[in-house]
Amino acid sequence: MVNRRKAIVEIPDGFVSGEELNVSVWRMGQLVIDTAGHVRCYLGYRRKDQRHDLDYYAPSVALHDRDGRSSYRFVELRSGMIRRSGLPRKDEHCRLLSESYLALPRGADSYFGVVSVDKQQEELERTRQIFGGTSEDI
Repeated sequence: MVNRRKAIVEIPDGFVSGEELNVSVWRMGQLVIDTAGHVRCYLGYRRKDQRHDLDYYAPSVALHDRDGRSSYRFVELRSGMIRRSGLPRKDEHCRLLSESYLALPRGADSYFGVVSVDKQQEELERTRQIFGGTSEDI
């Protein structure tokens, strides 16, 4: 099935074009949502000359590379898979999800998910988009 996007007549408040996203303030696990409700999770950035056994850089490091912002060297977590990706295109409108954060397993705690900052509860639909399911689903 082809995922076709409807033309946006009016851009919702807080949404900017992909080229206007302020990557300089991004942290690891940055969540971005587009006007269709699709959530993207950027875990980091890999430089062109970076060894594969090194951790990812923060996404903001892309600004130091001449072609970093337009490259497909961003590391994205989608449906439970880590893959290389680019930033949203200039014809896509999105915003940073400041009301949610990414929780990853640490030490003996195996919990993962997208959590609401205000309610401190898991956001099930967003967790499913990013991880491919909740910890209970999997």
